[in-house]
Amino acid sequence: MTASDPKASERLSYAPEVAALLEGTGEQAELARSFVRFANALLDPDPSKIDDAITPDARFHELEEMGLPAGPAGFKIFRKQINGAFPDQQVRIAAMRFEGGGILETDLESTATHLGDLMGVPATGKQVRFNIHTRNRFVNGRMAERWDVVAFGAELGTAYSELIDPVEQRARLTAQSLLAAGGDPEAMELDEEFLSALEYAMPPTGGLGMGVDRLMIMLTGRTIRDTILFPLVRPTS
Repeated sequence: MTASDPKASERLSYAPEVAALLEGTGEQAELARSFVRFANALLDPDPSKIDDAITPDARFHELEEMGLPAGPAGFKIFRKQINGAFPDQQVRIAAMRFEGGGILETDLESTATHLGDLMGVPATGKQVRFNIHTRNRFVNGRMAERWDVVAFGAELGTAYSELIDPVEQRARLTAQSLLAAGGDPEAMELDEEFLSALEYAMPPTGGLGMGVDRLMIMLTGRTIRDTILFPLVRPTS
């Protein structure tokens, strides 16, 4: 990390309801703070910080399916790749849901610049945005298990819930429209008809995004490295 790089803690931000939760007391607030400590460890360029945030026998099911070593060793390899490729990654914790038993579901919104090699794909310098839905189990304040949508031992996709708050949606679409006005080709425009429909009310809605590569994993039993649909960007080795 250079002197100009932001610290890991400065790369995290929170939705208002999450910020209020983190200031609170009780089991849920403590679990939320445990996730923040875990997230800070992920963003830190020093992989040894991960040891303080996860249990020695922590499981990362989706990474094991990718062929990485089980437990903390594989997770450190994965985070080293991500931090090297996206050293300026910013993460906003948008929502948290609690199931009991130390299980926490978290919605994350991430932005970053592709500045380094990622699994054989050279840096492009492009800004990327992606949403992450993660489900974690914590034991004594440390992350013990993480998983996504899995069938037959393979990750198939990401489950998500729709944002149906018209006030929050308006704020986000307004921000997107300003980016669009500034020339961002991927930004969205303000959609008054959509916002008006939300104001009439929309029931809680969710969905599942399944990648074709994950479907191929299920059908063939191979790893994601073998079923990726863009082999030309893979290393020749």
